[in-house]
Amino acid sequence: MRAWTFTEKIRRIVARWGGVLLVTLYRNITKSKSSRTRAIIVSEDKTEILLVKNITAKEFHLPGGGIDTDESSEEAVLREVREELGIDVKILYKLGKYIYQGTNKYVEIFVVQTQTKTFTMQWELDEARWFSFKEIPLNIRKTSRQALRDFLAQNQPATGVWGLDD
Repeated sequence: MRAWTFTEKIRRIVARWGGVLLVTLYRNITKSKSSRTRAIIVSEDKTEILLVKNITAKEFHLPGGGIDTDESSEEAVLREVREELGIDVKILYKLGKYIYQGTNKYVEIFVVQTQTKTFTMQWELDEARWFSFKEIPLNIRKTSRQALRDFLAQNQPATGVWGLDD
């Protein structure tokens, strides 16, 4: 576990103790993005996957975040992984584009690979762990579960609509 700076400690306390609304409001104001990106991070030998858990969430999910203006989804996924975990990854392929049912919001999922198993969590992450494909946890977000199900079933590009099996 890394040593948090004073500012990071304050952010974590606010986020954990009733700060969910503040964090949500902050994200809505500063990152009102309708498009997002997520990464299925596989180990160098392609036997494990790296999942994260935000400080405000109780479930594991795929790392990622919003796509900035004038930024491609490929650039965004590389940036988000670097920001959240401090690692560089190589994009293997785009798994697909998932649309949130009844909205114009979407998430692009990329399968990426890293050559290291060492990472440094950002302050907003509560946990990050490597899991074998056979031991993926049960407490995983529905959207991440669907993307992983598509990845494991096909291991090739796919498209989908999130919300149909919620």
